[in-house]
Amino acid sequence: MAATDPNRSSHLPRLVALTPGAISEPQIPRLLDSIERCLDAGLPGLLLREAALEDRLFWGLLEAVLEVRERTGTGLWLAVHDRIHLGLLGDCEALHLGWRSLHPTMGRACIGERRLLGFSSHRHDVPGAFEMCDYLFHSPVRKPGKTGFKSAMEPVGWEGLRRFVESTDRPTFALGGLRPEDGHRALRAGAQGVAVLSGILGAEDPPGAVVPYLDDLEC
Repeated sequence: MAATDPNRSSHLPRLVALTPGAISEPQIPRLLDSIERCLDAGLPGLLLREAALEDRLFWGLLEAVLEVRERTGTGLWLAVHDRIHLGLLGDCEALHLGWRSLHPTMGRACIGERRLLGFSSHRHDVPGAFEMCDYLFHSPVRKPGKTGFKSAMEPVGWEGLRRFVESTDRPTFALGGLRPEDGHRALRAGAQGVAVLSGILGAEDPPGAVVPYLDDLEC
């Protein structure tokens, strides 16, 4: 079974912000406020990925983000990380899998053609790991600014990103330590755009951080 119709991937944004990934219930209102202000600043894409929240809280967060999208009329492209059962219930564009998630083959079996399927890829992944996916994140391009699994990996650099993009027909977002001025470099390497964690929703001024990324990507 192949990935879904490539025409569906033609509507992918140039910029995707990742939520922090480890918030607790008391931090949800602040995250929602940051997301809404980022949408007002023009953020086109968001990956919701909060592993520490139980399903009930994650569903409430997803519903709140969907309500903000509808109220603001921004047309936000929204992906849900890992929670396939909740992503299918919500009106999101994509389900996204990581290295701890279901294998993409099983993910595709779960969602069929109802949503785009994304995957976070790394240097030593074999192509078969993501043949069922519609788009990819590839990381780390630069050394991420925060500690964690990806920060322990050797950055692939711009040449490594270019080689990876040339090796696959899947639209690929650059990820990992990217600065606002890196957008055009990612595009020159053939990437679809950039995915950003600490640079936007981890910044002191999230909406203020959105605009420089958009400007460099000429969105």
